[in-house]
Amino acid sequence: MKKRDLQRLAEVVPPSIHEKIRRPIIVQRRFGLGSSIYTVSGSALKEFTVKRLLGLTDGDFDHYEAEGRFYIYRPHLAELVRMIHSLIVIGFGIPEGLASGVS
Repeated sequence: MKKRDLQRLAEVVPPSIHEKIRRPIIVQRRFGLGSSIYTVSGSALKEFTVKRLLGLTDGDFDHYEAEGRFYIYRPHLAELVRMIHSLIVIGFGIPEGLASGVS
């Protein structure tokens, strides 16, 4: 994890919440949801943090739990990786029906 990326994250997240954000931020491709759709794995706080980084919400961290489900599309993912690439891990989720055939 690069110091520059951690500083960028710290600029968006209030100091009282710094220790609650676990790193890395895992963004998972969800094949069952459609082409190029990703979700943030982990807590609602982590998901809200990504929304703030991308400028997709003006909400306050005190009310992050009130935010709805958030899907990331390829352009958002590219922007997120550009901003804090050393804090992002991209995973791939296989729908349950397909997972049984994978060894």
